[in-house]
Amino acid sequence: MKSLPKMVLAALFTGLMVAGALVTIPFPGVPLVIVNAFPWLAGLLLGPLWAAISTGLYLLLGAFGLPVFAKGTAGIGTLLGNTGGFLLGYLLSALVVGLLRDPEAKSVLRTSVAVIAGLVTVYLAGIPWLAFVAYKGLSGFEPAHLTQAFLWGTGPATFPLLFVLGDVVKAVGVVVVAGVLTRLPGVQPLLKK
Repeated sequence: MKSLPKMVLAALFTGLMVAGALVTIPFPGVPLVIVNAFPWLAGLLLGPLWAAISTGLYLLLGAFGLPVFAKGTAGIGTLLGNTGGFLLGYLLSALVVGLLRDPEAKSVLRTSVAVIAGLVTVYLAGIPWLAFVAYKGLSGFEPAHLTQAFLWGTGPATFPLLFVLGDVVKAVGVVVVAGVLTRLPGVQPLLKK
């Protein structure tokens, strides 16, 4: 029963990811969403295990056909499509942030580094997969194709690096929100478990 609060919070974060995926600004190829902020926040508050469980549940819901991904998409096709690497990156980033976080939630620097590492993890998973899918195989890993995928994955041609800028804003927001939440009564004991 000790893990019941973490289970409840993990379910809450799964719900927040679903809601965050529905807040979408459409762009060709990869949409701008806020969903990736919630695995980072889960990593900070729940630690690596429960953040990964929460994010994994989100991915499973989508894999089983519930329309929980950006623009209400779902299914294995979405996981294997253009955005599949970014979706997997959410899971990996939840683990990374959870592992790098300050369990005492006292160091803003360590919290910031953890979230930035989570942000980078999403791109490290998403960009190569986008190149692989777009160029239909291993030729996607050629430097020119990876560069092109980076440009596609980071914003439309009219707004280069728009997604990176948006992700930095989300990362700052996550650090601020985590700082506020960790000071609420009763939250500190949850962080240490």
